[in-house]
Amino acid sequence: MSTENYIKILDQETNYNLYKHFFPETYRFSRVVLTIRPFLLKTGLDELFLNIFRLNGFAIVKRVRIVLDEQQALYLAKHEKIEPEHEAHYISLMTDGECEIVLMSNYAAVEKAAVIIDGNNNDWTTTEQLFNVK
Repeated sequence: MSTENYIKILDQETNYNLYKHFFPETYRFSRVVLTIRPFLLKTGLDELFLNIFRLNGFAIVKRVRIVLDEQQALYLAKHEKIEPEHEAHYISLMTDGECEIVLMSNYAAVEKAAVIIDGNNNDWTTTEQLFNVK
């Protein structure tokens, strides 16, 4: 007897559309990837930093500690828009020990993480703006 009569797993796009339809209040849940630099791990401040995210409603989905090679560090430098004249220093910092790559989930995760990381971010200064609450 097939379970297809009881459970149907749909493709990603259909699943997303159904998610938005049936759970409109939560469809903006998203994920954000943080790269915790080696100096934070060496000083033990990584857990303090992650607790700030936990206190702001983030759920940690997965954590991986790795030592980045130069190619991986360069990949991150490009995504972080590090100026070419600062790339060598950035690569040196990022390959100086273990980094922790953390996948987290939250409502409007990218926007909310930006507020936590940059408290002066003028685009998202209030809960009302962030969550469209009146």
